[in-house]
This record gives sequence, C-alpha cells and structure tokens, in this order.
Amino acid sequence: MKLSADTIKILKNYSDINSNIIFNPGNKLATKNEPPTIISEAIVSENFEKKFGIYDLKEFLSILAMFSNPSLEFSDDYVTITDDDDPTIKTKYWRTAESNLTTVPVLKKLPDPQASWKLSAINLQRIEKSSAILKSPDVVFEGNKETRKITARVCNLKNGQNNNDFLQVLDENYEGENFSVHLTQSKFIIINADYKVDLIADKLIRLTCETMPLTYYITKDIDSY
Repeated sequence: MKLSADTIKILKNYSDINSNIIFNPGNKLATKNEPPTIISEAIVSENFEKKFGIYDLKEFLSILAMFSNPSLEFSDDYVTITDDDDPTIKTKYWRTAESNLTTVPVLKKLPDPQASWKLSAINLQRIEKSSAILKSPDVVFEGNKETRKITARVCNLKNGQNNNDFLQVLDENYEGENFSVHLTQSKFIIINADYKVDLIADKLIRLTCETMPLTYYITKDIDSY
C-alpha cells in the first residue's frame, strides 16, 4: 500500500489534533481531541484491510518521510515500510493496543443546519494571520438578518478595551435569523481550504471541505448566543 499525498496531508493535520490514531478497516479516517471539542472524518483513496493503532502519529509520519518512495504492508502486529526505490531499505513499526488509544465514536445523524455560509481558504488565512498579529485569541461568526450579512470577527473578548478587532464579511445575502458563534482560534486545527460551514443545533459548527472528502465538527464556546 502507498499513501497518497492527500492522505499524508490529512494525517499530518490529524497529528496536531491528537497524537495517536486508529486505522480501521476500510477507507475512512477519524480523529478527535481530548477533551472532545473537535472531531474530524475523512474518506481516503486507500483501503485499510486491518485495524492498526499508532501511538505517536508524528513519529510514524517522520519515519515515512525518511523513505523516498515508501510502501506499507500491514500485518497483525506491525507494518513493514519498504522503499520501492531501494528495497534493501526497510523498517518495522509496531502497532499499539487499542486500549491505549483514542477511539472516535460514530456520529449520529445531525439535524438540519440553522445557518450556513462559505469560508474560503483566503478567509481562513486572514483569520489565522490577524489572530497572530493582533494577539487576539477569539473568532466570532455573526449573522444579522437586518444587514443580511455574515461576518467573521477576530478579537479578544476578555479585553473589552481592545480596539484591535479584525472584521471580514463572508456573506452579503444572508436571509436567516440572528446568530453569534464564538470559537477560540486554537480550535481551528484544520487544513487550509475552502469550506461550507453549518451551524448545527446551536451547539457546533460543521466544516465540510470543498476540495476533498473531509469534515470537521467543532463545538462552540459557551458564551455564544
């Protein structure tokens, strides 16, 4: 088995969400952080035949990066990594028992979204850069039925005197009810891409990637309304 560039990209992102992962039989990857405020699911091109647990995902990816053309063969207890450009180079990486790893629950069917909007890769980059430059840890998505706009505001909610807010308009044709969703910027552990964003049950946002089969579920912070 070879891992595609997209799968490697997803795994690198998942290693920032949780240090470990379980490859379940099939073509679906999933992860969550602890405590669970972020869950992600992805459909990949590879089909994993065996359940295989990895305790240190960053270490596993670093080992793969040592090979110019890695090929993986999974057994019950370990995966053999061979360099197809030089088959004399190989290593074994041993599995970790599932009891020592994070199990991601199967998500139940969610209700229809109460609000939806687009978040482009450019918008996401602006949020990340402005948060770092302004040292503002909070992102507030707001929908206003009077102005018909959805905005993203980067700010510091704990400092009411902070004038360094950064505002960008995401939608100028919003027709729903007023809403405000607060997320700490540290929750944006997502691949930079274009997303459709849904506010679900006034509890979480679902970000569906528009360039690959990848979805994130992020719980909103308690002072949202």
